[in-house]
Amino acid sequence: MKPLSVTAGLIVNARGEYLLAQRPRGKAHEGLWEFPGGKIESGEDAASALARELKEELDLELLSSAPHGVYTHVYEKEQLSLTLIVLRVLDWRGDAIGLEGQAHRWVSPARIHRLQMPGADRPIALELGLPDTFLITPEPPAPSAGGSARRIWLSALERSLQRGHKLVLLRIKQTPLIEQRAIAALARDLVKQHGAEIMLQDDAELCERWRFGGVSLTSKALSRSKKRLLPAESWLSASCHTPAELSLASAIGCDFATLSPVLPTQTHPGAPALGWPRVAEYLDAQTMPIFALGGLSAPDLVAAKAAGAWGVAGISAFWAAS
Repeated sequence: MKPLSVTAGLIVNARGEYLLAQRPRGKAHEGLWEFPGGKIESGEDAASALARELKEELDLELLSSAPHGVYTHVYEKEQLSLTLIVLRVLDWRGDAIGLEGQAHRWVSPARIHRLQMPGADRPIALELGLPDTFLITPEPPAPSAGGSARRIWLSALERSLQRGHKLVLLRIKQTPLIEQRAIAALARDLVKQHGAEIMLQDDAELCERWRFGGVSLTSKALSRSKKRLLPAESWLSASCHTPAELSLASAIGCDFATLSPVLPTQTHPGAPALGWPRVAEYLDAQTMPIFALGGLSAPDLVAAKAAGAWGVAGISAFWAAS
């Protein structure tokens, strides 16, 4: 298999948006969106290769950069093993111009993963767009509860979003999801107004039909899953409790998962908690981002990251109830 080293640059504007370029016609993966960069030629380091590519493709002058990370990807069809060296562009000069006729655009980190991208770029997009907190809503009021209960729940959701949460799971268990369409639509629109993403539980068909940002599989739904049922542009996660469930979530192409319960919770009193040492043990072999869940709040983010988690998820601790 042919090895190839390439570089890519993370260029961020004052609004926190990243510069993406579209692959030109006639090139591999034409029409897909990528972080600008290209092949590292013999005798070049990643920074000099990126400087050359930015000038040749977008007429940008690279002034300074710093390492961000190294990613590997195998394109089986092309029999190509690619090593992608990513640099964060600290300073540059010029306005982007597609010198090869390619389009380019500035995209917020929460929306990058929704673009059609080459496989090598997708992990970077997921990393940039995945926040370190994951808000799981409490059960919304049943339709029979009336408009007042619905308004109170939506007001609490808005206050939660105002705290800065950018990823939300609409958790509905007690009422059939289809019967909660009205509040689901209101919650979806409210979350989008705050520049965040909202996911549904289990139902991929309704996720696409109702224009939600993704699906979170319960452990029961995960156990029945054989493959990913959502396009790459939608988030897919799973609720896991064991290493076997984490492995299955990774195998079917989940973008991330939750692991619970880390600490004792009010919702499941008496249920055995994993504790941080076991969480660290479970996550040691994981490359998929994992949110620690169960009895946690924002201050536990430090402990979660020390154990190898991506971040923390929560219901009551993150919900801005009256």
